[in-house]
Amino acid sequence: VPRERWVWLLILGLAGLTVALSGAAVHLPGVQAPFRLPWPVVAAGFVVADLAMVHIDFRDQSYLANFQEIPLTIGLVFCSPLSLLAARLAGTLVSMGAKNRQSPVKLGFNLAQQGLNTVVAEIIAYHLLLHHSPVSPFGWVALMAAGAASRGVGDACILAVMWITVSRPTLSMLSELVVAGPALLVTSVTLALICVDVLWVNRWAAWMILLVLGVAAFVHVLHHRLRRRYKNLVRLYDFTGEVAAVRPSPELAAQILEQARAILRASRASLLLGEGESFSRTLLDDGGIRTER
Repeated sequence: VPRERWVWLLILGLAGLTVALSGAAVHLPGVQAPFRLPWPVVAAGFVVADLAMVHIDFRDQSYLANFQEIPLTIGLVFCSPLSLLAARLAGTLVSMGAKNRQSPVKLGFNLAQQGLNTVVAEIIAYHLLLHHSPVSPFGWVALMAAGAASRGVGDACILAVMWITVSRPTLSMLSELVVAGPALLVTSVTLALICVDVLWVNRWAAWMILLVLGVAAFVHVLHHRLRRRYKNLVRLYDFTGEVAAVRPSPELAAQILEQARAILRASRASLLLGEGESFSRTLLDDGGIRTER
């Protein structure tokens, strides 16, 4: 497929750029942290960030976002450059390759673009933090800049592959990135800076951070499920209100049942209609539609 060949060329270019920049990142002095985190721990953080997607509603649209800047920022402070790059690639390989079972071209692109934005973040962070502490006000700004550069590189790579495989990105898509991207970035890096400051003082506080994040993620999932069910019920109510005044017919009954199954994500749906003293029940499931009298 011609488009897939262009994507593979893009992957090779991103991978080559990552290798070239990683050589510069390795020779930069890292942060003199009070301790080092093992790279598998940071890799687990990337896996959680990839899988624990956050649903954000904005202007009647629902967005899926992950907070990869949290493990990235923590890794910039408490890992060496090569350890952080290994953690990022390993986390992507586990979450997107093993869990989501992505195709080779998608997995290759994700590995290449995430490796590149990690190396870019390392170069910016280590240059700016050369004579400053990461828990100082200047250190916060430096880590925020590194996170912004990482997200910017990632968004640019995604737009490029979308341009190749689908079509030219629309202005509405670009405007949504401009509006939603900075808000997500500030939230993610701010949470990461809180974690860095706490870990800098006491490494064992990581367990309390994990507990708080776990509870917050659990509450978010429950809230999202309730909100989705409420929206589905409202849509179903509006739909049934629109067809209430229409004379019933087999075609209308089938349409109502298909809409009900789709909205409520049900395996089957039934509709009970009354005509005088008689009633008819129309049932729709995986086996098709049938009417019982």
